[in-house]
Amino acid sequence: MDKPTDPKVPSRACYDSLSWHQIVEWALQDIERLRQQNDSPVLGPEQTAVLRGEIRALKRLVELPAMAVQPRGLARRAVRT
Repeated sequence: MDKPTDPKVPSRACYDSLSWHQIVEWALQDIERLRQQNDSPVLGPEQTAVLRGEIRALKRLVELPAMAVQPRGLARRAVRT
Protein backbone atom coordinates (compact mmCIF):
# COMPACT_ATOMS: atom_id res chain seq x y z
CA MET A 1 0.00 0.00 0.00
CA ASP A 2 1.31 3.46 -0.89
CA LYS A 3 2.31 5.71 1.95
CA PRO A 4 0.18 8.89 1.88
CA THR A 5 2.12 12.04 1.08
CA ASP A 6 2.54 14.72 3.71
CA PRO A 7 0.03 17.50 2.86
CA LYS A 8 2.47 20.10 4.22
CA VAL A 9 5.11 19.22 1.62
CA PRO A 10 4.26 20.57 -1.85
CA SER A 11 4.73 18.45 -4.91
CA ARG A 12 7.60 19.08 -7.32
CA ALA A 13 5.15 20.61 -9.79
CA CYS A 14 4.82 23.63 -7.49
CA TYR A 15 8.43 24.53 -8.15
CA ASP A 16 8.27 24.58 -11.94
CA SER A 17 6.51 27.94 -12.22
CA LEU A 18 8.08 31.16 -13.42
CA SER A 19 7.09 32.77 -10.12
CA TRP A 20 9.06 30.20 -8.12
CA HIS A 21 12.13 30.70 -10.33
CA GLN A 22 11.88 34.46 -9.77
CA ILE A 23 11.63 33.93 -6.01
CA VAL A 24 14.74 31.74 -6.07
CA GLU A 25 16.64 34.30 -8.13
CA TRP A 26 15.67 37.04 -5.66
CA ALA A 27 16.66 34.85 -2.68
CA LEU A 28 20.07 34.02 -4.17
CA GLN A 29 20.77 37.69 -4.83
CA ASP A 30 19.71 38.57 -1.29
CA ILE A 31 21.92 35.82 0.15
CA GLU A 32 24.90 37.32 -1.68
CA ARG A 33 24.03 40.83 -0.46
CA LEU A 34 23.70 39.61 3.14
CA ARG A 35 27.01 37.71 2.93
CA GLN A 36 28.76 40.88 1.80
CA GLN A 37 27.20 42.81 4.68
CA ASN A 38 28.25 40.06 7.09
CA ASP A 39 31.88 40.47 6.00
CA SER A 40 31.95 43.99 7.44
CA PRO A 41 34.51 44.29 10.26
CA VAL A 42 32.38 46.88 12.07
CA LEU A 43 29.50 44.50 12.84
CA GLY A 44 29.12 43.14 16.34
CA PRO A 45 28.29 39.55 17.26
CA GLU A 46 24.56 40.23 17.51
CA GLN A 47 24.42 41.88 14.09
CA THR A 48 26.33 39.06 12.43
CA ALA A 49 24.07 36.51 14.13
CA VAL A 50 21.02 38.26 12.69
CA LEU A 51 22.53 38.27 9.20
CA ARG A 52 23.50 34.59 9.48
CA GLY A 53 19.93 33.80 10.53
CA GLU A 54 18.52 35.64 7.51
CA ILE A 55 20.95 33.82 5.21
CA ARG A 56 19.94 30.47 6.71
CA ALA A 57 16.24 31.21 6.23
CA LEU A 58 16.75 32.16 2.58
CA LYS A 59 18.87 29.06 1.95
CA ARG A 60 16.11 26.88 3.41
CA LEU A 61 13.63 28.57 1.08
CA VAL A 62 15.83 27.87 -1.94
CA GLU A 63 16.24 24.23 -0.86
CA LEU A 64 12.48 23.55 -0.60
CA PRO A 65 12.28 21.69 -3.92
CA ALA A 66 14.66 19.06 -2.58
CA MET A 67 12.05 18.18 0.05
CA ALA A 68 9.15 18.12 -2.41
CA VAL A 69 7.38 14.90 -3.14
CA GLN A 70 7.01 13.43 -6.59
CA PRO A 71 3.34 13.32 -7.67
CA ARG A 72 1.93 9.80 -7.63
CA GLY A 73 2.54 7.94 -10.85
CA LEU A 74 5.46 10.14 -11.87
CA ALA A 75 8.13 8.65 -9.65
CA ARG A 76 11.31 7.81 -11.49
CA ARG A 77 12.49 4.25 -11.29
CA ALA A 78 16.09 3.17 -11.31
CA VAL A 79 17.12 1.62 -14.59
CA ARG A 80 19.57 -1.24 -14.51
CA THR A 81 22.25 -1.21 -17.17
